Amino acid sequence: NTKAEETLADRDQIFTYNVKTSVPTDVSSFSVSDTLESVLDYAGSASAILNGQALDASQIKVEGQTITLTLTKEQVKANGGQAVELSFTAKIKAGA
Repeated sequence: NTKAEETLADRDQIFTYNVKTSVPTDVSSFSVSDTLESVLDYAGSASAILNGQALDASQIKVEGQTITLTLTKEQVKANGGQAVELSFTAKIKAGA
């Protein structure tokens, strides 16, 4: 979102992050990653959209604090310059 900060109703509240970018036009591979701050936990939900179309969940990997969307070579070739968005949920870690 475009907010610099967010006030949560309670510490267990789940919120959504949206990472928006465009596929470069002169590459053969492309991925979008975001690493959560150490005080946050991934809350179990992630999705991605490429050029207005939902992508398969298998293209999104969560490893530790990092969430990564990887496009196929075919998707990169066919969608240069198009919008891609990775969305995922997170929450504040217990005791943080």
